[in-house]
Amino acid sequence: HTTTVTQTCPATYSIYYSDHLPDLGTYPSLLYGRTMPQPALAETFRRAGYRTGVFHTGFLSYMEICYLFQDKGVEQLIGAREMVQAGAPLAYSAGVHEERTVDEMAAWIRAHKQEKFFAAYLTEFPHHRYKTMEAKPPFPDDTWLNRYKNSLHYADSAVGQLLAYLKSEGLMEKTLIVVVGDHGETVSSYPVGHG
Repeated sequence: HTTTVTQTCPATYSIYYSDHLPDLGTYPSLLYGRTMPQPALAETFRRAGYRTGVFHTGFLSYMEICYLFQDKGVEQLIGAREMVQAGAPLAYSAGVHEERTVDEMAAWIRAHKQEKFFAAYLTEFPHHRYKTMEAKPPFPDDTWLNRYKNSLHYADSAVGQLLAYLKSEGLMEKTLIVVVGDHGETVSSYPVGHG
């Protein structure tokens, strides 16, 4: 499946609402002036008795991502702002370290592991500016593509940390894991960014 848009807010909307958000020329919150009227994935899970949480390494205020989840069935909504307020250091201006987000998510899962749960982990890496927090990244920092690969490697290691946690808790056998991206990146041509 491919996304119909390459921008964060409408692409995120398409994932969590199973719907297409056309170019509105403004933010959905300004257009609607209230909670989104369409049903969201988290609401469906809540009605089915699941605990629900969304954990984002970046700032939920960016592109109004938080608007897509607030009052839409998400019990626990944690982003970089909440983690920084709790003492987490910034990785760089766009968010915290991926490991911190995984730790937040793992703590939430631990508290609810005897229940059915839906948890969404939204990474910030690898996103344009292509940072890595690894002390020794596997690729030289000499091209956009290599910087992207290093950032991808860093994000992948955080996903691996999450999978290791689920396995250690005996949850892998009864957990469905879905990996999606809200847009691609044009790292092999200039200008780099969404594509």
